[in-house]
Amino acid sequence: MTIDDAIKWLEVFERSYRNTAVTNVRGVEDGQIDPGYEDLSKRYTRVIGWLKELKAQRGGWSLAQMQEEQRPWVKHNFGESPPHHPLLGIVEEVGELSHGYLKSEQGIRGSKAKHHEEMEDAVGDIVIYLTDFCSRVGINLQDTVRKTWDSVKERDWKKNPEDGTPTKKKVKKKPKKKTVSKKPKKKAVKKMAKRKPVKKR
Repeated sequence: MTIDDAIKWLEVFERSYRNTAVTNVRGVEDGQIDPGYEDLSKRYTRVIGWLKELKAQRGGWSLAQMQEEQRPWVKHNFGESPPHHPLLGIVEEVGELSHGYLKSEQGIRGSKAKHHEEMEDAVGDIVIYLTDFCSRVGINLQDTVRKTWDSVKERDWKKNPEDGTPTKKKVKKKPKKKTVSKKPKKKAVKKMAKRKPVKKR
């Protein structure tokens, strides 16, 4: 199980515990105390602690988290727009990225620092548009990137320029021992003596 999987699993329980805790607090206000409330609070606190530790290990942010947070934001701001809208947004931002890089190389229309900032902004927008596109067509961005990278990082273009496939170490096979096969002895075939023809009387 990866850190992201563990976080996702704990977040489900965290939401479940939180909802139950709210119900119990309302019960306390009404004078109905759940005897398991104290135990539940301890478990909830423990889950929160685990979540904080795992998010600290991961860096507290991921593509999966951004995709999850982006869905309601996109729906609120743009409604149910078709997938080609964010796809065209990616194309637009690639143009912005290319423009910033070109002008930085040419040394015109601003300083290198300004163009670098423009390129950073374009890269961020490309990822955000790509996340929106993936959400609309049912692609889990983080899982897809991780799966693809796990495959790509195994390629070795220095050793195999044709297709980059990793060269497997050849295992030397032990030579087989030659077995001398004994030829079966031929059975002596007795020659049957020729019988003399019997004269008819």
